[in-house]
Formats: sequence, structure tokens, C-alpha cells
Amino acid sequence: MESIGDEVAALYGSGVPGMKLRQLCRDWKQNPTDYGLSRTVLQAIEDDSAEEVYETLIDDEFRASKSQLFGIEELRRDIRAGLAYFSAHRPDLARYIHMILLEQAAAGDAEFMSAQRRSREGFANFLQLDALPDERRDMGLHRALARFFPVDSGKLSGEQPATTVRLAGYELGVWACSCGSSAGFAKRYDFACACGAVHGNGRLTADVSACAHCGRPPGYSKCSTCATRVTLENLWTLRRGGAPLSAYQVPLVLDLLVECAGLPSRRVRMPLMLLPVPLGIREHQGSVVFDFPAVFWLGEFDKWGGLDLNSGTRFISLDDLQHYDRQTDMCKILEAAFRRTLWESKLRKGSYRQFGNRLLEWLRNGQSDTPDHDYTRGLRERIGYDMHALKRRDLNLLQFTGDGAECRVAASDRVVGNGVLISSGLARSSFLSVPYLLNLRATFPDDAILTSQPPDVAAHRTSSLEPCGLPRPGQLVEPGQALIGIAERLADTAEMRAEERLLHNAFGHPVFRDASLYMPGMRPGRVLVQQFVLRRPDIMDIPAAPGRLIMRTSGRSHDHINVTVAVDRPVETGDVLLDSSGASAVVSGIAARQVLGRIAGAEAEPDLVVAPDHPWAPEAGSSVLRRVPVKRQNLEPASSSITAYATPYYSRPSRQPLNDPGVADSAQILEPEHFRWLIDIGARGLAMELYAPRGDCVVWRVALQVQEVLQGPVRTLPHGTSVSSWAALSESPSEAVRLFDQFLRGARVAPHIREGRVGFALMTDADVLAVSHGEVTTHLKRVAERRGSGGLYSEQIFGTPRDWMCACGRKHGDTRGKICGQCGVQPADHRERRHWMGHIELPVPVVHGWFLHGAAAEKLADFLGLHVEQLRQIADCWNIVVVDPGTSRLCRGQYLQRDDEWLKYSSGADGVRLAAGGEAIEFLIKQASRDRRASVPVDGIVIRRLPVLSPELHADEQRPSDYFSGSGLGIRYRNVLRCIARIRRASGRFRSFTQLADYAALQEGVEHLVDHGRTTPGFHYGIRLTDPRAGSIADRLLPAREPSVTLRDRLLKRTVDYSASARLVTSYTPDLGTALLPPEMARTLLELDIFGELVRSGAARTFPDARDLVERRTDQAEAALRTACARALILLAPPQGPWPIVALRVQLVDGHAVHIHPALLDQIGWGNIGQTAKILSILTAKAMTEAQSLLTPSRLKAMQTSDIATRPTAESIFDLQQRELIDQITLAAWNGESFPLEADDHLVLCDSDWLSP
Repeated sequence: MESIGDEVAALYGSGVPGMKLRQLCRDWKQNPTDYGLSRTVLQAIEDDSAEEVYETLIDDEFRASKSQLFGIEELRRDIRAGLAYFSAHRPDLARYIHMILLEQAAAGDAEFMSAQRRSREGFANFLQLDALPDERRDMGLHRALARFFPVDSGKLSGEQPATTVRLAGYELGVWACSCGSSAGFAKRYDFACACGAVHGNGRLTADVSACAHCGRPPGYSKCSTCATRVTLENLWTLRRGGAPLSAYQVPLVLDLLVECAGLPSRRVRMPLMLLPVPLGIREHQGSVVFDFPAVFWLGEFDKWGGLDLNSGTRFISLDDLQHYDRQTDMCKILEAAFRRTLWESKLRKGSYRQFGNRLLEWLRNGQSDTPDHDYTRGLRERIGYDMHALKRRDLNLLQFTGDGAECRVAASDRVVGNGVLISSGLARSSFLSVPYLLNLRATFPDDAILTSQPPDVAAHRTSSLEPCGLPRPGQLVEPGQALIGIAERLADTAEMRAEERLLHNAFGHPVFRDASLYMPGMRPGRVLVQQFVLRRPDIMDIPAAPGRLIMRTSGRSHDHINVTVAVDRPVETGDVLLDSSGASAVVSGIAARQVLGRIAGAEAEPDLVVAPDHPWAPEAGSSVLRRVPVKRQNLEPASSSITAYATPYYSRPSRQPLNDPGVADSAQILEPEHFRWLIDIGARGLAMELYAPRGDCVVWRVALQVQEVLQGPVRTLPHGTSVSSWAALSESPSEAVRLFDQFLRGARVAPHIREGRVGFALMTDADVLAVSHGEVTTHLKRVAERRGSGGLYSEQIFGTPRDWMCACGRKHGDTRGKICGQCGVQPADHRERRHWMGHIELPVPVVHGWFLHGAAAEKLADFLGLHVEQLRQIADCWNIVVVDPGTSRLCRGQYLQRDDEWLKYSSGADGVRLAAGGEAIEFLIKQASRDRRASVPVDGIVIRRLPVLSPELHADEQRPSDYFSGSGLGIRYRNVLRCIARIRRASGRFRSFTQLADYAALQEGVEHLVDHGRTTPGFHYGIRLTDPRAGSIADRLLPAREPSVTLRDRLLKRTVDYSASARLVTSYTPDLGTALLPPEMARTLLELDIFGELVRSGAARTFPDARDLVERRTDQAEAALRTACARALILLAPPQGPWPIVALRVQLVDGHAVHIHPALLDQIGWGNIGQTAKILSILTAKAMTEAQSLLTPSRLKAMQTSDIATRPTAESIFDLQQRELIDQITLAAWNGESFPLEADDHLVLCDSDWLSP
């Protein structure tokens, strides 16, 4: 006989109870029970039903019931489970974001939810997405479109016979059933009863009558194949999961009626644009509705204003659209933005004519089947930029947080100032911890492969990769580990190592280099989406997986892979907490609640411990913990504020370390006041170290690194030549000074140094030819220009991008001045080659642009007896000068307008000889010189030969890696070459208005090259003389365009290597002069000391071996770190306070913030707490000595005002403000004047003699 236990076991073994319990969870809405509501989400996760998990959590009724029965925390626990499910098990970016916003909304207050509801209702009224055409109300999109029609070509342009375009209707979105067999918005409202006797099309109401035959009321028709009703195609995409964010947009298609006299009317469908829809779009009870959250995805805008509709990460909440176009109602705000988009005007007064003309042009030139991306981009720019959208690369979800958490607060004397200690449990809780999304992109070259073992990469960095070279979506990737394994094939043998080159040449073995994408930052991240945008069909075999999206395109120059990573960010030291009144506290430490209780001496365990005088502190003598609702300040986390930079990358144009805010390996910028402070207190060696080898002095930088191997920690500054022996600024070790010299020569001004003074001279055509390496004659494509002669990027003129290599690919060594007999290229080092110049022979003379604006123009006009405007009209060929009147009634020097009278004499009638442009100015200068018996440098004012700078100097500073760049000065040179080509194709002298316009275009092109900031935009016969990507030589000399900034300020503002940044917090460090640094920061700042210690101790043979030990965190590397910290000093540059730079000793501490003593904050100001400060290491022995004797807190406290040197005022060239710099240089070159070199100028010039007393 079976026992009760056996029967129970048999019952559970049959699975019947489990099935009933699962069914109870699924039927929570029809049969609500406590068990069903408590287990429905977890059960769906166990059953791996992604659709059921998502639909349950976004259901308003479920969330309301769950929170009412079990409380907010239980609801958030379910949402957290869904968040983990859609990030680790079923990676889905769209659903992951939705879960995060739902979690924060669970704690949102009534006002927040009410604002969200009003925003959703306003957007629904604007779009009227699910309304039948006859149900649409005169509001929103419907009213805005009606105002643009009809369009009459007769009224717009006088065209006859006129074409009239009327709006017959419009459709929003693509509508279909699940399988796609039934499609179209009209079929969505097909209805029929069970027997089919009652059928039709339209919206069914609740009081619809039942069929007389079958007795059932009619219902909406469903597809016979998939048994689903027609709905928005986007919803099917979202339900299948893994949808890209581009699913949150719908096309707007216009149904147009075109009427033309004498022709039959025709119907045309015009895809107008893509409209964004909120992330909360769903179908509920047969209608498409917008639920929480009312958040838009706006796509990603590239640098030049393009819109990438596949990889965007810009989000904005509809609540952010407070007002626009004097409207506060959401429907009217969106209507105004849409109307201005079609106007194509950002001004309040737009024009319907612009849309009408564009519509008629679309009809004439052939109808496109794709939405107009200009309109799509225009609407998103108005929503995203004009309405103050979030403008950052990573999605900051902190903006959607609720009220945070109610915390129990205690007070303790061990906490000072504005600091706060927080419990580790609260720091990791969802109340204060919100993930952020990091979007990364890797370009996939044509000759690259995906691999799980990239060459020369340590195994621990590739352990995250599967055999296909990718981590599994949902996998957790540690900082520094590979997100994509890419090996790029080397085609250039010059970049190969000796053994690789031998195998390649002998057996044809391919050689690969690592081009992988690695996880940045300080925290691990979970891979959500891997999106492949490919133009080649057979590029790679990518195994399918949830979260992997493959898109094919034909418009990309390279294949690329976008990776979206979710990074958790719990509260860290350095983060800021706020309460509802605005009182704040900076997290100074994190500990368990038990530890906080012992610190505060409280019986209960607190969440926060503050100073006794803090606004959150309980009343004095009270043993009861105070309850304070706090939230995290909407700022980047402390781990995002910490950066550390050693020597990995440098800007190609400026040779300075790269600075990219928010990137973990970003160099810090020192301001001019930092250098002035060091000079004033006598720390010249430290100032020189930071300015020269730590800045852009490449030779000094390399010498300093080599000294670590030869001399160990006792490093000295390299000794260069003295300024007294220089002949020009180009002999300075500073690349910024050398570039200043080079760009001036590119503008035909030659600087020189004589007897301690800096002078300038205008270069003649002979001077340009003397320094040129060849003539530039063509503006062909870049690939042809590099290999051919005469191109703007010709290697025969400017050399190859590789050191001591010719175009043949052979290594020549240090063979200065020798030219390869096969390719005609002179090999050279990059430091020499980047200062090579070519030249362009101008077919007609032009006037130097600096003599047509500013003080030089006034002086030249006064010399010629003209007004400045007359001078410009002659240079621009609006006035033509009579050089020889011949037998006509004209006078010598008479001005002719560009009209029929000039055209009469342009062919030389009556022996008349005319001059225009630069030739006319040259004639007038020579004539005035004879009359006044004065000497004017006409060969420098009127130019026939234009210098061409090296291609390496063409690129903008913002694009440092693009050597052969199509932007920057290259565009200016191309415009000049195109104008020259047009002139040379015309025969003879200027005999027509078109040829005269070509001369004017050449003059304007040269002016834009020299200084487009003082010229007006131009467009001439298909040649765009202005371009938003192009700069000018003056832009390189004055990049900031800030009038009051001096040249010295610009040169002293520079990035330095071995620098870092982090937030400041306070704690009781060992003493006033000690700072506690995070280990990651210390490893970077003290990299040279650590590597040197490992090599000297025998733990590593070379610096690469030492780097590998440090990356693997070996015991030898950690011991070397502690040794380096024991003898190191660091420089702290707080954001405010009386001391711009302070020297401190170093110890290590966990976290991502720098800890300093409260007494130091008393000196530099408590306003620095929670702020980001700059930290720099010290490398040389002289700088270390100066820091110890001058910059420690104790020494600075004792320093008197008399100890700070006063700086005399001077007339140095480096003290000229930018608004007068070009004018003063031009006048000095004209007059042969010079500027004295003052004492502090020797720092700017990197004169090592300046260090001598």
C-alpha cells in the first residue's frame, strides 16, 4: 500500500501541479491571485518566454496591482529580474532600456507620472497614428500638412501651364499582419462576423449589433495564414525581440493628387520623412497607444551633420520639451517643430514656398522611394538641439531617476566638511545605482579578419572572445578585455619586423597587426548588442545569436561593427548625493552598515554618516537616526571622471598628447596660469619639464624616456641649443613654435631671430621657390596625387608618410638629401619632412589677403590714395585700371567698371592696355612709389607663387589621425587649383565677364586660404570657395579666435603626458602633504618609475616585458608600484583656490577618487570637494627638488607675497592679443620692424639656457 508521501511524490512527478501553478501565473489578469502576481515574472523567466516577460512588466495593470499588494520594492525586484534577463540571457537593447526606465518610474512621484502622461497624450494627439482618415482632427500633424497644400507652380515660379499638387491623404507607418500576407492601413479596419454575412471597413464600437444569421457581433478580420490582425509593422519587430533602435520610427507617406492643364490627373505617393515614436509604443485592447516611457530615440548625428539611423544613441524625454515657438502644449510644440522642418528655416518667419519648390523639383526629377533624410534630420535636430536635448555620446539614464532612497543618517566627528560615508548595500542598490550604455565602434578594413587570438595580445585580454572573435551577447567583459578581436593585414613591409619581413618576402606569409576593440574605463560591462554594418556579402561568417544584428549596405567606405555595452555604476567615492532642498554631500568612503554604526556610535545601523554640522545630521545629543530622502546628482559617475594618460598617442598636427574629455586615456590640459605660477615662485625646471618634454618637444620626450633605461630614476632635462645661436623660430625644439613659423611661411611671411629680437619679412616669389621641393599642378584624387608628380599629396614633393622610406618601400637609412633613382622620392625623417613645402604657380598675380583687411589694408589704401573698399574692388576685379590709354580718350590710372565700356577695350582696341586684380594693384603701387619716392615691398604684397604646406599640416586638430585628409587646408588648396585650371583653359587675356570672374575667384580662393575669417562666403561656377570642414592658415595661427587671448596664452595652454584627473574627496590621510591615489591612476602616472624598477630588478628584460607584468598585476609589478609611490611626488592642480599647483606625497587607496587631508581643503577651499582636479607626476630630478622646496603645503603656507616674483610688462611678440596679431606681423614685415625677446619668452621657445640662474 502506497503511503501519502509516495502519492505526493507521484503527483509532483507527473508534473500536473507545476503545470497548474504555471497556468495560475499566466492567468494573473483573468484570475488574479497573490501567488500568480508574485510569481508570474519569475515563472516566465524560468520558461524562457521573453515576450511574456516583457508584456507582463510593461502592463500598467500588473505594475499597479503588484505595488499595491506587495509594495514598490517587490515590483522593482521583478523589474530588476527582467533587466538581468534582457541583458544576460536574452540581450535586447530596446527592452533593456525600457526596463531601466520602468524601474525608475516605479519610485517616481505623482507629479512625474502626471507629466509623463500629459506628454504621451500630447504626442498621440499630434500623430493620430491609429485614427482613420475621416476621424483625424484638425490638429497636430494633420493641420500642419494641410497648410502646405495646395502647391501651385504658377504662383511659385510663373510656370505655364501650371501644375497643382493637392494633398489627397497621408499614411503613417507600414501596416501588416505577422506574416505579411495582409498589408495596408485600410485592412486594419476590415471586419466581419463569423459567417461573413456582416462585413465592411471601419471602426467597431461597443454597441455594434450582432449578426442575424450567426448571432455573433462582427470583429476585426485576421489573416488566414497567421491568425493575426493587421497592425504597425514596428510592433511585430519589437515583439520578436532584438530589434534595433531604428524600429522606433515610422515613415510618413503623402498621397498626392497632381493636376496639370491638358493632362489627366495622377496620384503619386511621396515618402516624406521618418517620424520618431516613443519607446513606450504598444498595442493595447486593439489600439496602438503610447505608454510609459515618453522617451524618443533621435539617432546619432555625425560630425558634419549627417544622421546615422542605425547606430544612434541620442535620447530625449518628452518632458524636456518645456516650450517651443511660444507654445507649452506638447501637440502644438511638435506641430511647430514639424512646420519649421518643412520650411527648412530655423527662424520664426519661414516660407511655404521652399517646401513647394522642393516638392515640384521632386516630381520633375523622378520620384524617390526612400524618405527624405534632410527632413528626417531636420525634425530631429529641432527636437534634439533646439529644444535642449541631451547632447552626449553615452545614454545617461540618471535623468530619469525618481526620488532616490530614504536613508537613515547618523553623525560622527570622524567625517568632516561636506563628506559622507555610505553603506555598501545602499551604494549598490537600484535606488541610487543606474546603469549607463557605452556605444563603441570598430572599423573593419578590407584586409582584416575576425579572430579570437589577435597578434601580440596577452591571453588574459582575449579570454572574453569566442572562437568567432566576438564575446557572446550578454557576456560580462572586464576593463581592458577585447570586445572585438580584429587582426589587420599589413601591406607595407616597412611596418613589419625583421623576421616578419623575411618570411613575407621569402614565402609570402601574410603579416597581421592587432586592430581589436577593447573595453574602456574602469568598470566591467555586459555586451547587449553587436551590430554589423557590412557592404561586402562574404566578409565573415558570423554565428547567429540573440543580440547580433547584421545589416547590409552599399554606402559605407568600410565595414564596421557597433557594440553597445551596459555598464553598472554603483555609487562611488567622489559621487554627489542631493536631497530635495538642494543640500549635498560628497561620498568620501563606502563601508558596511555595521562599520558605519561603530563609526557613528549609534545603536541602529545607518545608511549614511555625515559631519555633526551637516544639514542632514540628527540633532545634537539625539540617539535617533534622521531619515532623509536623497538621490544621486545627475552627473557623470566618479569612475567616468577619472582619467590617466602616459604616452600612447599624440596628435599628428601638433605632436601634443591627445586630449579627449571623458575618455580613460586622455591627457590633461595645463592652463597659462599654471605655468605663470611656477615661474613666479621660481620653479623654472618644473615649468620647463611640463612645457617641453611633457608637451610637444618630441626629441626631448624621447631623450627623457631613454634616460630611464640608462640612468634610472635620476633623470635630467635634455640640453638644446641657445636662442642666441638661432636664425629662425623653426630651430626651436617646441613643435608649436615650429608650426607657428611654418604657417607664417605658408602665408609668405618669414620669421627670423637676430640679436635677441624676433623680426618678420615678406617672402618674394624667389624666396618661395628657394624653399620649395616641387611645383603642385593638379588636384586629382588623393591616391593618384601620392604616387604621381605634381599632386597636392605627391610623395615626390612632400615625401612618404614613413620615416626614411621612399615610394618603392625600401629603407634608405639616414641619407639626407639623396633621392631614390627609381621613384624620385627623397627619404627623410618625419620631423623634417612635415616642414617641407611645395609651391603653386599662379597664372595671374593676386594680392596677399592680409593686405586687404585690417591695419595693413588701411596703410596700403592710404599709400595709394584710395579707400579700403576701393582697394578691395580693384583686387576683386570689380574695377579695372587703365595702364596705357593708347589713342583712346581714357586716362592712365583711370578706373573702369565691369560693364560694356570695359568690354569694348578688353580686346585692345585703340591700343588700350588694361589691368585687373593683382596686376592692377601692382601697377598702382609702382606708380605711387615713383610719385612719392617711397619703397614698398610690392613683391610681397602682389604674389605670383603660392607656398603649399605639407599634407600632414592640412588636417584639423580635431582629426589628428587623418594624414591624407580631405578636410582642412587641403580643401583650400584644391579650390585654388581648380580656379587655376579654369583660367588656363581660357585663351588669351580677360576678354569676357566669365574670364574676369575666374580671376576674381582665384583672388578669393587665395584669400580664403590665407584667412577665411576676414572674407565673405563664396561660390563660383561649381567651385565651393567656403566649406564648413575647411580652415585657413590664420585658423592655425589663431585657432581659438578669441580676441583677448595672447599668443603666449595659446602656446602655454597645452596637454601634457603622465597626467590624470579625478574627483577630490576628503579623509584623514597620514598628514597634510599626502594624497591617496587609486592604484590604476598611480600605475599610469608613475609608469616610467615602475617599468624602470622592474627592469633594474631583473623581473623584466625590456619595457614591453615590464608593461606585460603591470597589465597582469603580478607580485613583482605591485611591489614596483609601492616602491615608486614611496619616493614619488605628484602635482595637484585643484579647480579653484589660491594655489594653482600643490606638490603631495603618494599612497594608495581603493576607489576612483583622490583623497586629501581636510586641513589642505582649509587652505585651497572646500569648494573643491567633489570637483575634478588635475594630477601630474614629476619626472626629472631638478623638478623634484623644486617641488619639494617650493610647492609642498607647508612651504606654500609659509610663503610671503614678497617671495613671488613680479612679471614686468613687455612688448614681446608673444604678448600680442590674437585680434591684433596678424595685423602687427603684417605691418612689422612691411616696415622691417622686430620685437624684443623677454626673459619668459625663453620658456615658450624651449631655450634650456633659461634654466641657468
